[in-house]
Amino acid sequence: MQIAKRIFNITSCLCPEEGKTEQTEEFYETLQDQMDKINKNDYIVVAGDYYAKVGNIHIDGIFGTNGEITTKSNGQKLKEFASVNELKIMNTVFRHKEIHKMKWSARGYRSIVDYILTNKKLSPLVNDTFSY
Repeated sequence: MQIAKRIFNITSCLCPEEGKTEQTEEFYETLQDQMDKINKNDYIVVAGDYYAKVGNIHIDGIFGTNGEITTKSNGQKLKEFASVNELKIMNTVFRHKEIHKMKWSARGYRSIVDYILTNKKLSPLVNDTFSY
């Protein structure tokens, strides 16, 4: 998509549920194949339902401190994918009210499952100190 002489590559995806290791590996291989086809000089957005708990330990340029407390295997895979592709997991950058942060709820548990990743070319356009 071209907007005002800028090229935006927007990818939407759905990762397999936590615990489906083989399908998750295939998902990330396919997603990486798609990433390899994208010009890294374009603006990149990779958004989707990753069924991931990514934790809240800061990783400079990749990850903020506003994720969930726990990390699970899908969350680790998402962080590795973001790191390899120099993408920032934007959901973890901004403070959110708990009611706005959690998107999935079942059996008394709540979780963030949808994430938006952007490349470094796009993320400086966003103020990291924003909160509501």
